[in-house]
Amino acid sequence: MPSTPTDAAREELAFLNAWLASASTVPEIFQELRPSSDTPLGRFQELVDAILRAGLTEGAEIARRCERLMPQLTQRWTRLILLTFWSYYSTRVGRVTEAQSLLKRAEALSQQSDPYPIRTLTLRTEAQIQEALGNERTYIAVYKQLTEECPLDHPRRSDFAINYALSICKTGSLKPMEALLSSPGARPLLPGQRSMLDLARFVDAAERGALKETEPMLTALEGFTWAHRGQNEAFQFHLALLRLQQSRLEPPPDPIDACVIRAIHALSQSETEQALRWARKAEEANRNERLPHEISWTLACAELASGYPQAARKLLERMEAGSDRFLLDLLRARLAWAEGQKDDAARHFARALDFYGGDPNCHRGLKGHLVKYFTGHPGAAQLRGRIGPGASNQEMQQLIEDAAKGLPLAA
Repeated sequence: MPSTPTDAAREELAFLNAWLASASTVPEIFQELRPSSDTPLGRFQELVDAILRAGLTEGAEIARRCERLMPQLTQRWTRLILLTFWSYYSTRVGRVTEAQSLLKRAEALSQQSDPYPIRTLTLRTEAQIQEALGNERTYIAVYKQLTEECPLDHPRRSDFAINYALSICKTGSLKPMEALLSSPGARPLLPGQRSMLDLARFVDAAERGALKETEPMLTALEGFTWAHRGQNEAFQFHLALLRLQQSRLEPPPDPIDACVIRAIHALSQSETEQALRWARKAEEANRNERLPHEISWTLACAELASGYPQAARKLLERMEAGSDRFLLDLLRARLAWAEGQKDDAARHFARALDFYGGDPNCHRGLKGHLVKYFTGHPGAAQLRGRIGPGASNQEMQQLIEDAAKGLPLAA
């Protein structure tokens, strides 16, 4: 028997109650509720399944179908939740412009009087978009704010904290934030969230070059079934980075990530032509609206290593458009040094240090990045041996400047 308007309204209320009372995602709630296929919410569930499978080519048609369904949803909060979900997945498949447009519509629906989890939806979605754009300082600050401001016993606090962990681990500075996860009164992590935290710890250790810390994690992580393809790709990419530090070239399955890893390996061997070839292959294979920062950064390093500072600067300018990713300060510093602008180089190095503050664990994170991208040059050896866990900002800056003096136009 066809569903009635009352059935549709009842389904929406059940969806809202489930979302407000749990940390479940939209697909998880749909899977649990199984709304009728002839109600607006049920038809949206079918589109959610399509969204999860979508690539850039399928996305436009899915967007049109979502658009037709939106006016049929009766609850403002339902529309807000689904708009932000739609924006999130548009971001994940590289449709950033579409994601920004959807976020604006969601912001128009949001009200200050909304309950906490509804009120923070747009802020969280903004962080996800800023992450896709590479605005590292911005999105890490938002995830930190969401984690710190959320009530300890709220079901979504752990989710906010895991997002914070997964964002900051890429900088090699995870340890200072782990206290937020063990605050007295905080809800224990769910099994899937614990696995995400393990992933964050692995990425953090790989970024810092802490080989001993990663080995106990590998068995569990290699056998884990990831909820999203991107999580598995992050693990495989950082596993490949880790193997490079062990002098083992093991490219990850993703073909673009494999090109990036091969380029970094070639840079470490001072094989500049090979590095440039692999980095350019990664650029050619990219299908996102914007060139991901892992590709842009590696390509800029390869251009610089091959004696093409102007090409590296053009890439830097593209990365700088709307971005404040802290690694750009390292590239700015190296370009400034190559052009003889030593004061500018020191200033950019100092800004990279400021991102980490005074925590020694964070200093080691910056050390990991520097060693990774300065591998194969005199400065790398100085950084490996001379930056200790208690180094001050001033000592760090002096060491980095000393290292930079030995670097030619190379990555």
